[in-house]
Amino acid sequence: MRAILPILFALVAGGCDPIAAGGSFSGDKCAAGDATLDTLTIGNAFRDLDYQVGDPWTPGEGDQGLSMSQFALYLTGSAIPDCVQVHARAENAVLDGPKTVGGQNAARRKIDVFIGPVDDSYAIDASVAGLAAHLEISHNVVSVVR
Repeated sequence: MRAILPILFALVAGGCDPIAAGGSFSGDKCAAGDATLDTLTIGNAFRDLDYQVGDPWTPGEGDQGLSMSQFALYLTGSAIPDCVQVHARAENAVLDGPKTVGGQNAARRKIDVFIGPVDDSYAIDASVAGLAAHLEISHNVVSVVR
């Protein structure tokens, strides 16, 4: 009972908003290797395409019905191991840890990312092996790609 009172107080007083706090995700259980990358892009996890300005954004759905950010990171380079260290942020949700790299195409490999919860307008920032990618979504439409 003592542990419940501080939690209730924080929720009533506005000190803890579970939606605004976002989630923290630690990655996969794999050993990250060193990658030598040429490009890092953010793409559609279902269509195997990089996002372009004006593309519709379809959020994923979490177990509790919350909107989640679901996307792929596409890697090209001369050395892409089967597991790499990834840092990705979507709104207030953060993924920081090793992620399994998929795809049989040696020239273009893929990392699936599912983090959140998110609103219908937010930014995604991702980095892998010293490269960074940025994407902004405004009312479920891609508005900025860098």
